[in-house]
Amino acid sequence: PPEIQKSKRLKEDFIGLIITTFLSIVAVLIFGYIIMLYTGIAIINPFMIIFIIFLTVMLLFVIMFIILFICAIYVFKWGKDPNNSLIPFVTSFNDLAVPALLMIFIIIFI
Repeated sequence: PPEIQKSKRLKEDFIGLIITTFLSIVAVLIFGYIIMLYTGIAIINPFMIIFIIFLTVMLLFVIMFIILFICAIYVFKWGKDPNNSLIPFVTSFNDLAVPALLMIFIIIFI
């Protein structure tokens, strides 16, 4: 049966996800900068935009990691496959949470 415990594998997976998330943020920022240069649109405060994007993604990453870890244990204990039920939940939740958090942080910081 699944248990919540510290393990080397969980730590390695968490570090791998953090690195992947960080690299994704960097890729999005580079892509956005290239589009900005190509279109000629000037950003008033690019460092604030970088901060807002970084804060949004990292906050959602931490929230989703904790929620999914706990939910996966319970779903598995109920005899269901966590992949079949949690993947639709994650995509739906993130589709709502990312724009909402971006708007909230833009209102707060800009």
